[in-house]
Amino acid sequence: MGNLAEELSETGDTSKESHFKALIHRESEDKKFRHINYSEKKKRGGGVTVVEKDTENGRIRITNKDEIEHEIIRVNKAKLVQAHDTPLMMEPLFSLTGGEGVFDKWGKILNSEIQLPDDGIEEGTRLWFDFIQRQNTAPIDIDWTPQEYFDGWNKMKEKTGSAPGWHFGHLKCIDPESGAAEIISLLALLPLKTGYVPMQWRQGVNSMIPKKLHDLCPDKLRLILLMDCRFNHNNKIIGKKMMKFGEEHKLLAQEQYGSRKFKSAIDHALNKRLILDIIRQYRMSAYLLC
Repeated sequence: MGNLAEELSETGDTSKESHFKALIHRESEDKKFRHINYSEKKKRGGGVTVVEKDTENGRIRITNKDEIEHEIIRVNKAKLVQAHDTPLMMEPLFSLTGGEGVFDKWGKILNSEIQLPDDGIEEGTRLWFDFIQRQNTAPIDIDWTPQEYFDGWNKMKEKTGSAPGWHFGHLKCIDPESGAAEIISLLALLPLKTGYVPMQWRQGVNSMIPKKLHDLCPDKLRLILLMDCRFNHNNKIIGKKMMKFGEEHKLLAQEQYGSRKFKSAIDHALNKRLILDIIRQYRMSAYLLC
């Protein structure tokens, strides 16, 4: 906070001491409000102390720490291997794609140098392959200036969760025009240019958050991965550039509303509701594919 106060004092007439006192006061107020919310049970605090499990004799409650961890691990393992039963991870496609990180083969597939076998491929996968091989678009160039890189950090919330180590507040307080900003932006770009992955980016923390109130079954919790904040930010930049590329080349489906300008998930939900209302009013036969 001392460094932040010093940088803030350079951008205006307020002294470093005044900025520092204001920052200390803000942190104190935030701490008090967290205590109030915790006391009023507006926030979930602490670790998991109980889970529920469905058995042949009905639902049982588990309170033993070791049994809780075993049940959570069992459910998470099942979630993390769901993709193993998808067409690209099974024969005959697995031999063609080569699994994880075989970029040479993937490039050949995109350039139509590798064709699918005639038998053993379901229709949806074949249509997907045909689509990606028809797209003769130039590759996306991932690059940025220090100003562009830190413009992305300005939109981040300081308290966003991340893996232990650097957090969002560290990056938000850096002056985009400073020498430190130039070095950090280049270091963040290095993995995308060379393929090198920093050790801190290879580790994450799995966290489970409730989707439904009062449902204590681990399979009803949402599993999220907290990554290094710099890795997370890089992924957001890549996603933004890919969405822009897709919009410019009309590669996005009309029904895709997420992460698109002038569209939102709530609009999509409203459209579905209106369609179902019309179907019911006209007594039409229909089905919904989600």
